[in-house]
Amino acid sequence: MNVSCKNVVKLKGICLETRIPLLVYEYIPNGTLFRLIHQSELTISWEQRFKIAAEAALALNYMHSSIQPPIFHGNIKSANILLDQNNLVKISDFGTSVLISPEHRHIVATQKKDSLVYIDPEYLVTGMLTTQSDVYSFGVVLVELLTGKKLYVTEPGKSINTIHRFISSMKGDTLYDVINFEGASEDEMERVRTVAEIAVKCLDQSGTNRPAMSDVAQQLANINPSSTFEEENEESEREVNADKLSTLGDASQEVTSSCLSCLGMDSACSCI
Repeated sequence: MNVSCKNVVKLKGICLETRIPLLVYEYIPNGTLFRLIHQSELTISWEQRFKIAAEAALALNYMHSSIQPPIFHGNIKSANILLDQNNLVKISDFGTSVLISPEHRHIVATQKKDSLVYIDPEYLVTGMLTTQSDVYSFGVVLVELLTGKKLYVTEPGKSINTIHRFISSMKGDTLYDVINFEGASEDEMERVRTVAEIAVKCLDQSGTNRPAMSDVAQQLANINPSSTFEEENEESEREVNADKLSTLGDASQEVTSSCLSCLGMDSACSCI
C-alpha cells in the first residue's frame, strides 16, 4: 500500500538484508510538535496552531478516507507530529499502524506509559482499533496545542489531568482558566473556542458520538485561511495517481541515495 500525502512522512526505502529490516523515511528537520510546545523557547502564534491542527487533521483524514482499506494510525500524539523546514506538518511513527479490513479490527498494541493518555478509552477496554480511536487521540493533541500544557501538570500536593481540567472548563464556560488568551485578537479567541469545541467532541467517551475525521478536517480548514479542504484532497489524489504511473525502476533510482546500505552502512539492500 503506497501512502502519498504531503502531510504524511514518506517511506523512501527498505533494507531487507540486515538482521533487523530497516525502513528509511524522509528526513524532517524541525523536530516534533511536542518539542515545539513544551521544550522550545519560541512562541507559537495562534495562526501557527490553527495551521498545525488543520494539516494534521488532513493527514489523518487521508489515511481514513482516501485509502482502501483505511489505515488506522493507532499512536497519534504530539511526539509523532513532525514539522519540516517550511513548518509543514508530517505525521510519523507508523509502528502501530495497520491496514485493517472490516473483519480484522481487533488489534492489541503495546504502548509506552507516557502514551496512555492519548489512547481511546474504548480501545483500552475492547482492543478494537477504529478510525474513532485516532479521532480521540487527535482531540488530546488539540488540547495540548491549545493549552500549551503537558497532559499531566504537577501542582503543590496534587497532579492535574489537563484533559479533565479542559473538559470541565468547557462545561463551566471558563476556558480562560486553561488557555492563555493574552495578546489574542477577538477573531483568534473565537477560533480558539471553535477548536476547543471540536476537541471536546473528539474526546467523547463513546466512539459513536465522535465526529468523523473528515468532518474535523473540514471544520479546521474553515478556520485556517491557509488551508482549503477540497484543494488538499484533490492534491492528494493527484499524488496517488502520479505514483501509480511511476515505474518500479524509477522508484528504486529515486530512493537509492537515501538507503542506509547505499551510504555504505550495509552490504545489500532492497529499495522500493
